[in-house]
Amino acid sequence: MALSDLVARLKDPRLEEFVACWDAARGTAPVPRWRDIDPTCMKRVLANIWAWQYEAETDTWTGKLAGEEIIFVLGRGFRGAKAHEYFEGRQRDLILARHRRIIQDNVAMVNTGRVFWHAGSFAIGQRVALPVATRSEAADTVLGVTFYRFASPVTHEIRADAADEEAEFITLEK
Repeated sequence: MALSDLVARLKDPRLEEFVACWDAARGTAPVPRWRDIDPTCMKRVLANIWAWQYEAETDTWTGKLAGEEIIFVLGRGFRGAKAHEYFEGRQRDLILARHRRIIQDNVAMVNTGRVFWHAGSFAIGQRVALPVATRSEAADTVLGVTFYRFASPVTHEIRADAADEEAEFITLEK
């Protein structure tokens, strides 16, 4: 599979724009560097953007960025937070395993379905997560965008599992 396979799976044109901006920033490199990503190119997704940075030496993920819609649905921001604490009781192991795969294999992840089942609310939508390099040429950060809508009525007592959303990993070849 290739980048075109990723784009073909996206249901929202804003996600397609996000992927196009990421791809433009990487140029001929496998992944873009953080400093090469132009936020003005992504202006339509900034409220729904998020990022977690990985520190291999300590096996720690630290919150780097959370847009206002992400903070709203999760209940609080996570800039500077440690993911192993932030996601405690909210499918932490699954989330961190997926993030590791994104940076280790330089793949994209697309989630479709209950994208916020781990946050205690029933929100359905689609998420794209992509690898980014911040310190060197190697990926060490997961940059994502999540668009969602709440189920009607909003349910706060839902206990769902990973079967309620689909995750696909797609290679990022041009």
